[in-house]
Amino acid sequence: MFTEDLASRAHFLPWLMKTVPAPAPCALLCGTALARVVVKRVAYGDLVYSAHRLFHTGRRLFVDLILNFQERTDILAFFRKLEMEQAFKVVEIELVLMYESLHSKAPVIHGWLGRGLRVFTLAAPVVSLVLFARAAGETRGYGYASVDIDISYVLLAAPPSWSPTPSS
Repeated sequence: MFTEDLASRAHFLPWLMKTVPAPAPCALLCGTALARVVVKRVAYGDLVYSAHRLFHTGRRLFVDLILNFQERTDILAFFRKLEMEQAFKVVEIELVLMYESLHSKAPVIHGWLGRGLRVFTLAAPVVSLVLFARAAGETRGYGYASVDIDISYVLLAAPPSWSPTPSS
């Protein structure tokens, strides 16, 4: 009842919406210290870090969200400081990151689920090998050929040696 009362009175509340046009990029930067930008060479590692930072900002554009004035100004100022080849390299790295997040398993692999699956897939054959070794020791007198038991050991010992160690 309380929410219905508020909803019925909500359309009587006064409100005012202003539309503020975005200033031109030159108007954002001219007259500031960024008007005379010194183009400098940046190390590749710094370019990758910057591309990763800009990727988190720019991926919102893929879902039709817009950037605010400050974000647009920051991005424009960042690219004005770079040489042309480096600016293209940053865009290339951002596109690679976008491809990895859209068309690969990278978000799953680098998340908690991927780490858990790696640990499980490494631990499962090891646990199976230990359990088989205990069971094989108890069943030696039941007529299993030693060749069969040795083949089972090889098949259970091989998967952990194939698996890469978790790198993170």
